[in-house]
Amino acid sequence: MKRSLRILFVAYYHGLGHVVRSAVAAQELQRRGHTVLFACSARAAHVPESYGLTCEEIFELDPVQAVEATNSAPSAAPSAAGSAAAVAMPLGGLAPPDQAPVEPATAKKRSRVAEVSYVKRCLSDEAGLIERFRPDVVVSDFRNTTGVSCAIAGVPSVSLYNARFFEHPMADILPDVLDTLSELHIPEQARAKFFGDVIVIPDFSLFDPMAVIPKPIMDMIVASAREIRYVGPLVKSVVKPATKRDLFSVDRPLLLITFGGTAMSYAHLQAALLALSGGIEANLVIITGPNILPETISPLVDGIVKHGNAEAKVFGFTEQAFEFMQMADVAIIHGGHGTMMEAIVSGTPLIVVPAQKEQSDNARRVVDLGVGRIIAPDEIQGLLGPTVVDMLQDQTMRGRCSNVAATFGHTSGARAFADFMEGTWWRS
Repeated sequence: MKRSLRILFVAYYHGLGHVVRSAVAAQELQRRGHTVLFACSARAAHVPESYGLTCEEIFELDPVQAVEATNSAPSAAPSAAGSAAAVAMPLGGLAPPDQAPVEPATAKKRSRVAEVSYVKRCLSDEAGLIERFRPDVVVSDFRNTTGVSCAIAGVPSVSLYNARFFEHPMADILPDVLDTLSELHIPEQARAKFFGDVIVIPDFSLFDPMAVIPKPIMDMIVASAREIRYVGPLVKSVVKPATKRDLFSVDRPLLLITFGGTAMSYAHLQAALLALSGGIEANLVIITGPNILPETISPLVDGIVKHGNAEAKVFGFTEQAFEFMQMADVAIIHGGHGTMMEAIVSGTPLIVVPAQKEQSDNARRVVDLGVGRIIAPDEIQGLLGPTVVDMLQDQTMRGRCSNVAATFGHTSGARAFADFMEGTWWRS
């Protein structure tokens, strides 16, 4: 009989993608009898709790809000909820978080996740978690200080990353975070464990190859990590998915629109709804995510319903997002990794409107597989409506989507990840 492990998950929160996929992996490990603690922002705690996981709230930066994203002026203010969850435990001689000095106006402009006060707070919170929970192993998802904290505490760690994340945004973020860690006098051997002992990629090597990892980052990984392991996509299992008739009074084609859990694509969401405002012969499920209030798009949604043969349901956040993807006839997405993988394993044709480089790379994967099309943000108004109509009628693409889903949809990333975690790699 396998030994029961104590496993700590620590997930970054901006959108919900990192939290959701980590919760999928944590739930499978808990189902197997391991003791799991999940740590994330107070604003995301409802996700692991909905998976039946014990959750502890930790400090995180507030996500960029819709109005800030539109104005390209991200805020770095900490959340009140995060402040309430503070753990004032000095680490390596650091001052407690509430004593963190204000950075001078002349300081070098850094990424939000490399600000001294934020990094110091993350290290302190993680030290407190490790001290109290005493895990056998720690899993982090894009939480950039966790590998360092584990190295200081002498605890094995696993990092969840997409390979393309090392191109963007890690290539930009990493130098700043390492500089901050150096300024905080974190030992070099701990800084070297930035990516932990093992990197797990929740994808297939065919789609997310290590070849895309920039050489300086790969050199750092090779020097400290034991391996890079692919496990396949971490998507939620749905035993009995909902049906269109559960949602709508009339059975029409279903169009799913979701631009992720962040506010960075808010303008694109508005443009997409405006492009469909002349009416469409389809029912709509629209998911705005946790950082865009559904009522901000209500007038545009009402216009689509009024001028078309359609009904619409709008959700800020829903546990049924994967179910909706499975029942959709076409999905319009931003190209985030988690949403894209849900579509691929569901056999759902995609229209991708990417907002940044990683999403553009994901969109090209969709096109290469023949399961969707790309529309540039500045082409939404002219192309989206006709493309939706065309794809709803494109049976050839639907057949390709079904074939791809049959090829890759049987893989359970959660089971493969749990099998790996139950191995002996971290004990040697």
